[in-house]
Amino acid sequence: MMKLQKNTKQIKGEPFRRWYSDDYFDLFVWFNDNDKIINFQLCYDKQGDEHSLTYTDKDGLVHEKIDSGEEDPRRNKSPVVSQDGLCPFNKITDEFIKRSRGLDKDIIEFVMGAIKVHLTEFK
Repeated sequence: MMKLQKNTKQIKGEPFRRWYSDDYFDLFVWFNDNDKIINFQLCYDKQGDEHSLTYTDKDGLVHEKIDSGEEDPRRNKSPVVSQDGLCPFNKITDEFIKRSRGLDKDIIEFVMGAIKVHLTEFK
């Protein structure tokens, strides 16, 4: 089950964000000044073939592959993202429903709503 990570780094000039995590997902949620959800990034399959679903008002839902960098510690380990339209929506939604039970209802509804609205874009 995803849990809130304490002391999430806030970036100057960006909206306030919260980070929820477990062994499969990282969920970053951005809020406006009225504590309304405005964006999210759901990273999945962290231990395997990591990908992310990022939602913004501007771009809608974007699916990307995450390359975590070189395994050699002497090389650059900065993550790189690239477009990847193939998305296992059924698996992601099943896992999200199971693992999001402790999250605020508003967060669950926002994430699931964005996925459902944009499903047809990736079929």
